Amino acid sequence: MLLGIFERTHVSRHENGTCAPSLADYLAYELIFGMGISAAYESERVTIARRLSKRARRLHESLGYRVTDRDRSRKQDSLEKIIRRCSPKPPK
Repeated sequence: MLLGIFERTHVSRHENGTCAPSLADYLAYELIFGMGISAAYESERVTIARRLSKRARRLHESLGYRVTDRDRSRKQDSLEKIIRRCSPKPPK
């Protein structure tokens, strides 16, 4: 009802993973539960962050060999920021 959907199975499909929520549903869940998407799906976020970090590191390394690329420094800086964002957060 809160999502504006009157189909009883809509939310349960999200809960059991048979259907991915839409962006509107994700944002509604964020407002309803008071936590961001990342917090609700922490294990998936960690898995995605590991994969993304690994690809970003490989790309960063390959840029080291592209000496004729005028944007090499800018690209490497951007990739370093992505790698930092993907790093596990220290416990509080």
